[in-house]
Amino acid sequence: MALLMLVLTSPFSVQPAADPAVVGQGSSTAELAYIQSEEAFSYETVNDVSLYDTEADLIASHGQPLRLQEDRLLGSTEYIYNDMLVGINNGIVCYVRVNKDAAYLKVNNDYMEMTPESIKEALGEPDFVADDGEVYIRDHHAIKVYLNPDNGKLQHVEFFDDFTS
Repeated sequence: MALLMLVLTSPFSVQPAADPAVVGQGSSTAELAYIQSEEAFSYETVNDVSLYDTEADLIASHGQPLRLQEDRLLGSTEYIYNDMLVGINNGIVCYVRVNKDAAYLKVNNDYMEMTPESIKEALGEPDFVADDGEVYIRDHHAIKVYLNPDNGKLQHVEFFDDFTS
């Protein structure tokens, strides 16, 4: 029992935002079809960067970075731009971090303001809520909106493959 309480209260625990079994209760067939179609799309790009882009693709679309830095923990090279950082490992983009001061967040072709409210309005309810933010997952791609746990203000947004989380 103590172990269960420890796991549930751990800062690393992630809690589902909604019980999937409850979502369909009292819903019409049309509402269920809409919910299922909304969940079917995937996150392909964030700020026009795909997790399948190569280093050459990134430079062709966003130009030369301001600088490069190594992330020893992840073993990636980080390409630093004015409004984002892009991690590349083995020549392929593995994550994108959009700064809180960026002019916008673009998911696929949808633009939104860099505020927790605007992001939630555009992406819907998060799939998981963690102590440090909200997580949206579609087709093995995740977007995490990092929030300051003390005041709820946006820290940054990350796009990554949920297999690497």
